[in-house]
Amino acid sequence: MRWLQNLRRRVRRPTSDWFATLVEAAPDCIQVLNPDGTRRFINRAGIALLGAKSWQDIAGRQAWEYLAPPDRPRARAWLAKILQGKPGEPIELLLEGLDGIQRRVESHGVPLFDRSGRIEGALVITRDLSEHHRIRSDLEKIHRLYRLLSQINQLILRRPGRKVLLERIAQIILHEGGFELVWIGLGDAHGQLQPQMLVAATPCTNASRLHKTLPSLAKELLNHNRPWLANVPETIGDAALRAEIGRCGIEALALLPIRVRGRAIGVLAVGAKERGFFEAEHLRLLEELAADIGFALEFEAIALERKLQEKELEFLAYHDPLTSLPNRRRLLEHLSQTIAHARRQGTKFALILLDLDRFKDVNDCFGHDLGDRLLARVTACFQQRLRATDLLARLGGDEFAVVLAELNAPEDAGRVAADLIDAIERPWRLSPEIEVRIGVSLGIAVYPDHGDDPSLLLQHADAALYQAKAQGRGQFCYFTPELTERTRRRLHLASQLRRALKEQRLVLHFQPQCDRQGNLVGAEALVRWPSANRMIPPSEFIPIAEQTGLIAALDLYVIAALCRQGRAWLEQGLRVPTLAANLSPKELHRWRFDQAIAEILDQTGFPPRLLALELTETALLEQEQTAAGLLTALRELGVTLALDDFGTGYSSLAQIKRLPLDLIKIDKCFVDDLPSLREDCEIASAIIAMAHALGIKVLAEGVETAPQLDFLAQQGCDFYQGYLYSQPLPAEIFAERWLQIERRP
Repeated sequence: MRWLQNLRRRVRRPTSDWFATLVEAAPDCIQVLNPDGTRRFINRAGIALLGAKSWQDIAGRQAWEYLAPPDRPRARAWLAKILQGKPGEPIELLLEGLDGIQRRVESHGVPLFDRSGRIEGALVITRDLSEHHRIRSDLEKIHRLYRLLSQINQLILRRPGRKVLLERIAQIILHEGGFELVWIGLGDAHGQLQPQMLVAATPCTNASRLHKTLPSLAKELLNHNRPWLANVPETIGDAALRAEIGRCGIEALALLPIRVRGRAIGVLAVGAKERGFFEAEHLRLLEELAADIGFALEFEAIALERKLQEKELEFLAYHDPLTSLPNRRRLLEHLSQTIAHARRQGTKFALILLDLDRFKDVNDCFGHDLGDRLLARVTACFQQRLRATDLLARLGGDEFAVVLAELNAPEDAGRVAADLIDAIERPWRLSPEIEVRIGVSLGIAVYPDHGDDPSLLLQHADAALYQAKAQGRGQFCYFTPELTERTRRRLHLASQLRRALKEQRLVLHFQPQCDRQGNLVGAEALVRWPSANRMIPPSEFIPIAEQTGLIAALDLYVIAALCRQGRAWLEQGLRVPTLAANLSPKELHRWRFDQAIAEILDQTGFPPRLLALELTETALLEQEQTAAGLLTALRELGVTLALDDFGTGYSSLAQIKRLPLDLIKIDKCFVDDLPSLREDCEIASAIIAMAHALGIKVLAEGVETAPQLDFLAQQGCDFYQGYLYSQPLPAEIFAERWLQIERRP
């Protein structure tokens, strides 16, 4: 231990045994290397890291002998640099221990000097990064599987035909999931399992051999209708199969049943190169994938029977169809994930809301086509100035949002905002004859300074955006406590709304819903708020209600008022159609709406069969379990159930199929440009076809023209709502114009 005594003197530490004890007790490998790479000293942690049992196992051997061959030249060059008197930069290497285990490690080194000042070796500290790499690898695998599910759901919606569907599913699983092998087998009419698809990452084996060996195992799985897993090849009892997957380099194999209506009709097999690859979360996601394949096959059969061709339904994805940017729902999910990450890491990030200045003038003067072209170019301009780790989303119209990940300082967000302003404020040539100028205003909220949840950050970024616009546009502002004017106004409006609910000053207007012949089949109740000097529009007070937690009380207010009005019409002898009201997604998980609605129906005496409740697709997506349980409870009351604003979010077909829905409402945004816009025609047709295949009626919102009505009728749409029939009317006028006296026998 003479070297240690010398080291004590050089670092001017006391010569007590605590120094040696400290080195030996260190969890990292500490070693002193001679200029030729042999070891003068290594602590107990280092001996264990090298897979050795004692110093004698490694004595006299050069340090790089325990590295993977490709890393040895780098390690020698790194040590040579240290021996020249320069501290070595951290270097990451692959260690191959005497125990046969490979470990990813990181080494730090400094030169050691003798008493005369000459370099006599190097002190090297090495840390085992294997666990860190394993965790990162697991997260990457989960991310790949989620991305894989998203792509396959979008593929299923396009319905390209069974052969192409299975081929593309296999390719997506192989490449996006990082697997080595994908095999799909389906049962035929006689119950025999027939291989359908086999793809491998590399041409590793004869496909016909695996087609012979996999079905025997898959057939057994088909009979038991449950997943089968071999995380190491040795657990595979079939010697022929074990040999074939060994030729492919597969170390883990999972087989999952493909079910239709609970019955296993096929098998999905995936193989990975990594031993122990499949953990519980991976297996769960793969089971969900197999369920999606089963639903796709079931739905394909329904579609073939009805001879309907489905088109792409990319509006069900997480992205805006015009710019392909993430939409509002994806932004909210990303904010939640970013907050969780920042909370764990103790980092900051910024949310920026952007609003294009003078964009409305472009649409009004030159039309939506050129406006859309401008939006696409602006999107590309924004993307060029953001990092790959940042998220750019389109919230609708000319509104965008940016999430700047891991800020070094809050001021960095301002620099990005200034860069975006400079990038936008230039001439934009939309055609040889048309050149326009626009600008952008930005509001910035920083986590955690300005909020620690998505809704609060959005609210504060919006307040900052409002301030930027008030300062003359083309500006950016941070949210600060001094931005009180707009906040005070909102709080005042919330207080007024709370009082209006208590005093029952809100009123209902009713908009008719008709069949193809124009006969009344229902009406939607829309809430209005008359104030002293104006009618406050729902677009102004409903967001306030959502932000302040009043939305649940507002929903129940509307339903109670609707039931009272419906009961009054019945008592007048009028023929009352189904009356519909909305349930907001906000606060849905905190209320037992089924109990509250049951009490309202009991108190008012309004028949449940005449009450329709509309749940938005956003609520279904964000709170799927809560929404599903609520719909089931409401169905037991006898209430009609509708899915509102369909197509504006991203719900899988399997989700919709599981819910007890009576009606799907096509969102107005897909009706506005019918029948002139081809994409909207295809979307509307596909929604109608899909809903009818599932036994669900369809109502189109926002029908304003005869051509829209004619096109939708040709596609088989059941019901219609919009200004073509009537605008929303006060209860008295609605009854006078639309309700008839009930004829009694």
